[in-house]
Amino acid sequence: MAVIITGVLSFTFVPKAKVFIETLGPKIVSGYPEELAITVDKGKVSTNVEEPYYIRMPESLKSNDDFDVNGEKMEKFENLLVIDTKSNFSVEQFLSYKTFALLTENALVTANNEQISIQPIDSNVDFYLDKTVLAMYAGKLQSFMKFVTPVLIVGIFVGGFLLSTSKLLYLLLGALIIWLIAKIKKMDIKYSKAYQLGLHLMTLGVILSPILMFLGISGKIPFLFTIILVVLAMVNLKKPDPVSPMSAIQ
Repeated sequence: MAVIITGVLSFTFVPKAKVFIETLGPKIVSGYPEELAITVDKGKVSTNVEEPYYIRMPESLKSNDDFDVNGEKMEKFENLLVIDTKSNFSVEQFLSYKTFALLTENALVTANNEQISIQPIDSNVDFYLDKTVLAMYAGKLQSFMKFVTPVLIVGIFVGGFLLSTSKLLYLLLGALIIWLIAKIKKMDIKYSKAYQLGLHLMTLGVILSPILMFLGISGKIPFLFTIILVVLAMVNLKKPDPVSPMSAIQ
């Protein structure tokens, strides 16, 4: 299953992710204002521009219906970032800026799924950022791009493998369910035998899980894997028919 998941995503997700990562740096650099320089000294933010300073929301983000951050659609905001290190923060002020993010003197405030998230800046943080420095970091990032594809493929395989083998841990509980079903059907089996049976009975669920995940259905049916396991256990667990002496001789 890990190999299948890796094969499918390698031809669908990986190329798109690679293009996105390769173009992200240049897009950020090109969108950074020429005149803006941000200094953080012991966690306190200052700039060289008149504040509040507005960075408008790019049209490419506003027009992309599938793009969201923290559950927020970008089309609802006029600004991507507002910098205001002079004023005291208030919710009313944040809402009036119609911005996704607000940088204050000591915190980064963002819209978060119809709520407001405040991330204080650590007092030990010191850095300087302008377009030249940003371009330098973006250039360093580009040097690692040749590793993106193999890292993504290995990561997908490891994730798929762990996802598949996690069913063995789930089966510690699933085997108990199978054991209880066997008891209801008056079958005398041990827990270890129920676990062994579970390895076979969960085959259909293991095969269907990634398929339903790709189709976006798996999360819509709660406990689907367990339901499949229970149904298969009810159908397949049967007491053997008694063998008569004459049929044994035949």
